[in-house]
Amino acid sequence: MFLFGCGYSSIDINKIEGKIEARYKEEITKLQKEIEALRKEREELNARLEEEKKQSSLLSVELGETKRKLDLAEKGASNQIPVVTNPVNPDKQIQGAIRSISLSTNLIIISLGKSSELTSGIELGVYRKSSFLGKIKIDTVGQDWSSAHSVNIEELRLFQVGDDVISLPSE
Repeated sequence: MFLFGCGYSSIDINKIEGKIEARYKEEITKLQKEIEALRKEREELNARLEEEKKQSSLLSVELGETKRKLDLAEKGASNQIPVVTNPVNPDKQIQGAIRSISLSTNLIIISLGKSSELTSGIELGVYRKSSFLGKIKIDTVGQDWSSAHSVNIEELRLFQVGDDVISLPSE
């Protein structure tokens, strides 16, 4: 039987439709595989980007520490933690740690307070593994804690919870 007077039978049209449908399915399958491969590649690139960001952040901190060491060396200072005494009671050294940091408010909580004879207005040095990172100034003193702020806001980004806070040598 011929349809539309064009010389094709319904069987021929069904075969042609089947072939077209098979080609579309092959093309769709191929495109789906390409899409999945691109999704995997995107996930891998995003993971790599996150790792690179972490590495960049660590390198930035390391660069800051290295610059600070260089500055200290150029000034003839040592990059070792100084052995100094409490400015209030010279027989007692002040040494504690950072417990909390808020970058947005420049607020630092440390593990020293009235029990360490700390008073507001005193400046302490912040150190990590014997490297000087910067200074903080005590604002409020509690019994076993104090709040402080970074003397230099750029240094605040270098500080981490657990960094040592130690009284600075008198100048």
